[in-house]
Amino acid sequence: MTEPRSILHNVQVLRFVAATVVLFGHVQHEAMELGYARPDTFGLLSAIDWGMGVDLFFIISGFIMYLIGKEEFGRRGAPGKFMSRRILRVVPLYWCFSLAMIAALALMPGRVTASMSSPEHIIASFFFLPWPNASGELLPVLALGWTLNFEMLFYAVFALALRFERKTGIAILFGAFAALILLGALVPATVWPLHFWGSAIIIEFLLGIGLAMLYADGWRLPMPTRAALVGLAVALTIAFGFSAMAHVTPDRAPFETPSRLIRNGLPCLLLAAGMILGSQPARIGRIGRIGQLLRLGGDASYSLYLSHPFSINVFAILWRWTHINDPWAFVISASLFAMGAAIAVYYALEKPILLLLRQQRPRRQVDAAVATP
Repeated sequence: MTEPRSILHNVQVLRFVAATVVLFGHVQHEAMELGYARPDTFGLLSAIDWGMGVDLFFIISGFIMYLIGKEEFGRRGAPGKFMSRRILRVVPLYWCFSLAMIAALALMPGRVTASMSSPEHIIASFFFLPWPNASGELLPVLALGWTLNFEMLFYAVFALALRFERKTGIAILFGAFAALILLGALVPATVWPLHFWGSAIIIEFLLGIGLAMLYADGWRLPMPTRAALVGLAVALTIAFGFSAMAHVTPDRAPFETPSRLIRNGLPCLLLAAGMILGSQPARIGRIGRIGQLLRLGGDASYSLYLSHPFSINVFAILWRWTHINDPWAFVISASLFAMGAAIAVYYALEKPILLLLRQQRPRRQVDAAVATP
């Protein structure tokens, strides 16, 4: 068994962690929106930016893209093959849930908070282009798809880099991102594509690439060091949460937040390094039942990310029938419901697409774990 195959287990666990972190933040928000909780009900947990799961996804994405592409630099046809695989991996499921959101907006306009501003906004949403909605926000019809707008940018630039020899390609990739960030800082907000894509958050893809380079060069850390990195990641997350409670980090928008690279990106990088830069289980059977469940959660993480807004809303309707107002009961039950629904979506919809994708390429075990949020 090759090493890229064995690395999947820990990466899959990270994907599950990333999706669950985003889910937990959204469930807390829904509990407050429905009146089950107050802003101070969850204490420090309310101050933590649970959107950091997206930052972890971006780091994982950079890591995996380099790992599966490092031998493809300079090869004829590599950019086209890379983009076609990424499109097949990301687009079908995203389009399904975008269509579902449009249907929800048409059938339940009072229940759904998303908005569409124009036909151009809808078209841009389906083609991963930032476009202002009715509220002027650069969010697609399926609002959480803003992260995929960044993912597609990364894939496009990475595909361009594949046209060159590895060192040159990576230099072009880093240079292109540096230019985007510079332009994003210089142009006015009205030039929204550059203002959006020039966010400092794109550096997290590069952090993942750097982590992959270390791994490919044979960097392995002993277990105590890895545990210390994970512990430090948790400690920093808590510390930044306390800072947010003290209003030291006031801006929490998903983009236009340079501080996010430190507040979220640094703990996520430490967590990813602690999980990845060490020995990996050679077979899934060696990591036990809990490990298998975590691996399944990682497999279904993309389904969980896309489906959980729908699942939470369905669960909220059902929860009213119980007449239970305990906020923690709602948060835990809604989270479990969303996870179960995501596994159902994975087996009913996402996995068949992945099986079709795997038939078209030999390195299927690696690509199956592509880190899409």
